Amino acid sequence: MLLSKQLRALSHILNCCIEVIQATGPSVLVGEEYQNKKQAILTFHRHMYGLGEHYNSTKPILEEETEDTESS
Repeated sequence: MLLSKQLRALSHILNCCIEVIQATGPSVLVGEEYQNKKQAILTFHRHMYGLGEHYNSTKPILEEETEDTESS
């Protein structure tokens, strides 16, 4: 996986564990020493839309958003 040194540095700067989810293979945890603190989740894409290898950030689904979607 690319940028593992950069992800480790980001984990230390933010004091958080970073979970990287990828299509093939298991998820990867960076900064495991921060597992008891906040966590960031990224997705890693190797060949998506011709953009080359890249990461995308994620955000949690909030209950409000779920309720709004279900009532529509």
